[in-house]
Amino acid sequence: MDERMVILNELTQGIRPLPQGVGWFEGLADTEQFETAAVTSSPAPVRRSS
Repeated sequence: MDERMVILNELTQGIRPLPQGVGWFEGLADTEQFETAAVTSSPAPVRRSS
């Protein structure tokens, strides 16, 4: 898991305060913001049991 996913996970769990997450996101370059937004808006993969 890369750093971006760790931060997003911590924000989701409430481990990292939202204002800190906003500051982190605003500090990203435009392309990184776009990529992060794309990751958060894509549906989670469906796991199929065998």
